Amino acid sequence: MVGCMLGTSMAMRAALPVAAQATFVDLDGAYLLSDDRPEPLHYQDGQIDIDKNRVK
Repeated sequence: MVGCMLGTSMAMRAALPVAAQATFVDLDGAYLLSDDRPEPLHYQDGQIDIDKNRVK
């Protein structure tokens, strides 16, 4: 399991490579923030939308 209680999108993004190998993932800490970092992660239907989060 990979998870967090609360953190910015920067922390959640760093956990994505580990989360890809996990059975259970709870990385919605950034979703709970009222003001996240610029270029935040995008959540849709309970999942992190990877296509909208590609670094350009």
